[in-house]
Amino acid sequence: MVGRYLNTNNEKTALERAIEALKMVRIQHLSNRLVKELNTQQLKLVELARCLATQPRLLLLDELVAGLTPVEVDKMSEFIKKLNTGKGITILLVEHVMRFVMKISNRVTVLNYGEVIGVGTPQEASKDQKVMEAYLGTKSRG
Repeated sequence: MVGRYLNTNNEKTALERAIEALKMVRIQHLSNRLVKELNTQQLKLVELARCLATQPRLLLLDELVAGLTPVEVDKMSEFIKKLNTGKGITILLVEHVMRFVMKISNRVTVLNYGEVIGVGTPQEASKDQKVMEAYLGTKSRG
């Protein structure tokens, strides 16, 4: 309910929107559990639901999938992509899990020590010489 109080001071409205947000991330069945009882994936979904309860047009995500298993990353990828395409929410993310970045991004900006070293589609950035040198530590033999 915390996220929804940004736009209302009505407890009933906040509760309804909170439940909607939990349903969106498919964890409504956990609504009566204490946060300390949740696993890493569930905690990430609670944080995402809190954001979604505010009904954002822009969602800023920082390391959303850190600590998740590859299967969990894939599920989160599908969900975030649907938020963007289905709900029209713009997503801006900072992420180091390339599996996730490559699946959901239309455009990436690659930083190395705060300096932009690559911009483009995920495929373009992954083939960029500077990006390969910074992240693979070697020059490509292309």
